[in-house]
Amino acid sequence: MNSIWLSPSSLSVFQNCPRCFWLERNEKIKRPRGIRASLPVGMDSVVKNYLDAYRIKNLLPPELYGIPGKPLLFSDAAQLERWRNWRTGLKATVGAAILSGALDDLLFFSDGTYGVFDIKTRASPPPGGYSEKYYQRQADCYALLLRANGMTPNPKAYFLYYSPDLVEAGGIVLFRITLAEIGASPERAIELVNAAVTCLSNPFPPQKQDCEYCAYLNSVENLRVGSQKST
Repeated sequence: MNSIWLSPSSLSVFQNCPRCFWLERNEKIKRPRGIRASLPVGMDSVVKNYLDAYRIKNLLPPELYGIPGKPLLFSDAAQLERWRNWRTGLKATVGAAILSGALDDLLFFSDGTYGVFDIKTRASPPPGGYSEKYYQRQADCYALLLRANGMTPNPKAYFLYYSPDLVEAGGIVLFRITLAEIGASPERAIELVNAAVTCLSNPFPPQKQDCEYCAYLNSVENLRVGSQKST
């Protein structure tokens, strides 16, 4: 049996709708892609360059001073660059599946643990519970990937949000910065991966009530059947 390759993003589809996940993997029917905004990609690159400048000096950026334990940025820039690429990112074997992912960055704590650290852009500062709702899966998966590659994961993951706040003359945009902390559990990631693998071996899942993609596919199918009956 060939290994099933999964990523935090593919597991996001599974959590959102097992039926869409099943169709994508078993029938090669993918959800249609919308237009991808390029500004967040540019922000991601600029912020990574900013963090790398502190990494060279072995200093912690002031935006991260609020993190308990006084961590440092992961010091091996060359290794981090490989982990930032999805082709050479971290991998973990979970039963019949291989989980892979590309890191944004990594923290190193004085107790020898490594903390998941990711950069996010958002139109406004995140409300309470936002990171847990949308990025718990990511925190858990990367904690598992760290552990599978010989690094003890810190029980907390950190997300640094950049939200546009003010525009000044000369094209200067000021951003509001929010640092969020959530728990990170490798065990939760293992449960999620195993559930996704089980889904793929089971019969076609039922439609999820709130899935717009499933509703669209059903509408198209009903239209096709109705057209055939009328001819």
